[in-house]
Amino acid sequence: MFRPSLIEANFENTPIDGLPRLRFVSCRLERAAAAMTRVSVELDGPRPGQRISCRAEGTTCVGGDMRLAAQAMLDGLSKATKGVVRFELIGVKPIRAFDTNVVVAAVMVHSDGLSRRLVGTAIVDEDAVTGAALAALNATNRVVAPLLAVGSEALDS
Repeated sequence: MFRPSLIEANFENTPIDGLPRLRFVSCRLERAAAAMTRVSVELDGPRPGQRISCRAEGTTCVGGDMRLAAQAMLDGLSKATKGVVRFELIGVKPIRAFDTNVVVAAVMVHSDGLSRRLVGTAIVDEDAVTGAALAALNATNRVVAPLLAVGSEALDS
């Protein structure tokens, strides 16, 4: 199976419309009994009508809730690429920069014996949990998009 290099993606054969992307649909936070939290993330897949859903569960806390959202997003990305790449969440951190609340996500991506650290950000208007999911998506979309462009036959095999 052909896969773009993890270190350098070749964009010469990129369609005129651009690379296919996964699009964020929603992020839902649910509080459960015994101080547990469940975060569900939904994405629109690269194919029409394709919907990808994932969730992560863990202990309730502000930083933990953001981490669960980022992890659920990474699980959805792994599902979209059929496990061709493996994502490892390094961390999620809310910061204030230029009078704006921002969430930063650091992700390690592994494929074909190579590893690469990626960083993504998202502006947080009201919901830091959704911001964490978007920051993880923004960190990884440039690696995932070329894999989605390879074609459904490569990811379906």
